[in-house]
Amino acid sequence: MNFSKGYIPILNSIEPSSVVEYLVTNGWEEEEKIDSRASIWAKRKNNKKFSILLPLDTELPDFYDRIYEVFKTLEFFEQRPLSEIINVVKNVKDIALEKNKKY
Repeated sequence: MNFSKGYIPILNSIEPSSVVEYLVTNGWEEEEKIDSRASIWAKRKNNKKFSILLPLDTELPDFYDRIYEVFKTLEFFEQRPLSEIINVVKNVKDIALEKNKKY
């Protein structure tokens, strides 16, 4: 999948661990881990199963293509803009910390 080169700096600032936190927070379940390279996540909506292949190794040659696919899947699944999802993921650790303070 090709994407705008303008996304590279944005995607470069996102840690896979933040995406994992976002997925867990939003009810996605990890189905499989492919050593330290990737993990497969799934969630059902309207009786359809959606899957995400999340790259975990930022040194993989196709990391940016794969992480972009993750966000495009989330955009379709959640029916909200890609930029909004990216901003939430970038701030997910802060949100998780804030939620823990309330309890």
